[in-house]
Amino acid sequence: MRNPISVYFSLALAMAIVGSSVVVGKLMVKTIPVFLSSGIRFFIAAAVLMILLFWIEKGFPALSKKDVFVLLLQSFTGVFLFSVCMLYGVKLTTGMESGIITSTTPMAVGVLAFFLLKEKIEKRLAAGIVLAVIGVLAINLFGAGGQAGSSYALMGNLLIAAAVIGEAMFTLLAKLLSPHISALAISAFVSLFGFLFFLPFAVIEAVSFDFSGPGLLDWSYVLYYALIVTVLAFYLWYNGRDKSAGGRFRNFHFGSPRIGRCAVRRHFEGAIHIRSFDRNRVCDCRNLCHSCEEGAEERQRKTRVLGRISKKMS
Repeated sequence: MRNPISVYFSLALAMAIVGSSVVVGKLMVKTIPVFLSSGIRFFIAAAVLMILLFWIEKGFPALSKKDVFVLLLQSFTGVFLFSVCMLYGVKLTTGMESGIITSTTPMAVGVLAFFLLKEKIEKRLAAGIVLAVIGVLAINLFGAGGQAGSSYALMGNLLIAAAVIGEAMFTLLAKLLSPHISALAISAFVSLFGFLFFLPFAVIEAVSFDFSGPGLLDWSYVLYYALIVTVLAFYLWYNGRDKSAGGRFRNFHFGSPRIGRCAVRRHFEGAIHIRSFDRNRVCDCRNLCHSCEEGAEERQRKTRVLGRISKKMS
């Protein structure tokens, strides 16, 4: 592994950027409709990524019908449905609670892999899933979901949970793509298909939208989403993943960086005075910390066992 510090920095920075996207999205949809802002976002991101794809790889990779179908499914679940559920969800609930719920994504991947790919769930991962579920239930029972007017917060939390499932499906579908398709090509095509999914709905919202209403800061949120979250974070993550040793990059999904994403959301949110932080959310974060640690330890244990087996065979 080349320069591990820079590799881990890339992975951590990618998670931090993704963490900030929840609060930025909450600010963005206050003044710009969900479908319109997402359509503009993916138009910009797809244009930039396509230019980079032609510049770096000198053209499109060869895609089979299966690859195109999988990329379409990835875009529909991990881009279109994820963005719609996430952005409508953060309008109804807090950015902090959104961050806590999205931190259960590794657990969702584990559950879906069990049902769809017949992968075995180990005891530690099962314990992590249980703790994650307890944390999410605590949000809805004792967080905003337990206050007056909580039906909106509960609906928002359910939409965020649906976004988590979409992100988990995106991760699992990536296993079905041909190995010769680069991360840059995947990002470019997924963003392009995402733009096409959003286009008809964005046009409908654009017809009746007053483009002079939002200020420069409001439009900067869309640009941040397009260039920083969609392009830069993706590059940092896959750049770090491809250069990391073995499966260590997975620990950035299962370990503390997931909670780091919650922390980034919290500090970002606090800086713009959106919500306060209470003891219930501390307990939710603690449960999710334990659940993510269980997942990380399980991954590390599997890596050590496989390493010993490979040494004995050699």
